[in-house]
Amino acid sequence: GNAGSGPGPGVTAEQANLDKLLWDEQNTKDKLAVCYQRALDGATKMKPPELRVMARLVSQALNVTRQAFTDSNLDIFFGRFDFDGNGDLSCEEASRLFMRCMRTYRFQKFGNMA
Repeated sequence: GNAGSGPGPGVTAEQANLDKLLWDEQNTKDKLAVCYQRALDGATKMKPPELRVMARLVSQALNVTRQAFTDSNLDIFFGRFDFDGNGDLSCEEASRLFMRCMRTYRFQKFGNMA
């Protein structure tokens, strides 16, 4: 390999990408907000079906595997991140949900962040 280019030894491109997304939270949330709007696509509320659409968009936009946003994860987190309990997620709530999914996936797959 080329020393000094790319992530350090043992760090995969996937891990490096996740780390960057999680460190640069504001930039990532801006991208998540775009996905949120696109996922709504005329719907007025972010409910579980729209959240699944958003997961697909987020996966593409951020280059994160769909495994980080499994349907079961989305369902579990939906209830947790619907802070006001109104049955749908605001952009902020949805963005926090996806940040948590990525953090959880990052931890399960690669362990603690340095």
